[in-house]
Amino acid sequence: MKCKKCNSENPENAVFCRVCGNKLESHSHSKSSYYGICNVLFWMGLLVSSYCLISVLFPISWYEKFFDGSQHLYYSDPFGIIRDGKKWYMQEMMSTLIVSSFVTVILFYLRKKSTK
Repeated sequence: MKCKKCNSENPENAVFCRVCGNKLESHSHSKSSYYGICNVLFWMGLLVSSYCLISVLFPISWYEKFFDGSQHLYYSDPFGIIRDGKKWYMQEMMSTLIVSSFVTVILFYLRKKSTK
């Protein structure tokens, strides 16, 4: 690897030039961008997984009464984004939790692998 400042030859794994001490540019730019993408996706997956876990563990439930005297039980997540009956709510949240956790684990592995 050649130094851009003094044009001297250095070993491939060198970080600094052994003649002038200038920092050498590495050829692993694609690796760092790959790490950045994995890192962003990992934290987004972790956020979604955490949100789903909180929603499954602490659902908010209430009854709504209708004019004819009947009532319906609703479930909602803590932030009020999803609102539906218990069956649909739990199916949706559990499937989202499983998928997002699986994706987060894969991204954690890729993120850890790309740092080596």
